[in-house]
Amino acid sequence: ARLARLIACERTTVVVAATRAVVSSCLSCCLSLYSPLSPLLDGDNRSCRVAPYCAVYDGLRAHLAAARLSPDAPNLWRAPLRLAPSLARGATFARAPLASESLALAPNDFELLAGPFAADETRLPFPLPPEYAAALDAKRDRADHVRRAIADANLPDDDRAKVEAAAKAAFAKWLVDSRSLRHVLELMHLDHDPDP
Repeated sequence: ARLARLIACERTTVVVAATRAVVSSCLSCCLSLYSPLSPLLDGDNRSCRVAPYCAVYDGLRAHLAAARLSPDAPNLWRAPLRLAPSLARGATFARAPLASESLALAPNDFELLAGPFAADETRLPFPLPPEYAAALDAKRDRADHVRRAIADANLPDDDRAKVEAAAKAAFAKWLVDSRSLRHVLELMHLDHDPDP
């Protein structure tokens, strides 16, 4: 996208690559962003977070090229600017009064979003900050450790089925608790919709 605007959103997570992103009067939102320009904060934004871009899907590189976004350009997601009204000169830009780090999503809360469809490319087109890459690597390592432990346990079939059922139940609980179930269902619906 050339311009992405979030206006009066509540409890929403948006993942977008855009030339410019504007967040206006939002509550408890997270903007996972790639942008060569600083995101603009306008109005009364409360409990909002910014994070680096986190999605992978088929056709992503073609979409980036169509929007004239280069993965080689710096990603300024972490440098938001507050749009501050000025009586004398109209609107001006100022660094967000809160430290940018207080707006940043914690690396341990960062998740990679991959659609429930086959993706030719499984790596993000934009480099992640080291602390976010390390957090993803640690999560991947923990999951690999659990997979190896289950595979190496030589469980009887009925015990293996119990472990699989417990893992599925824990995953389903996480989907509900993290409010991610809605996003997964929406992605599945999009994947099955015929092209208009």
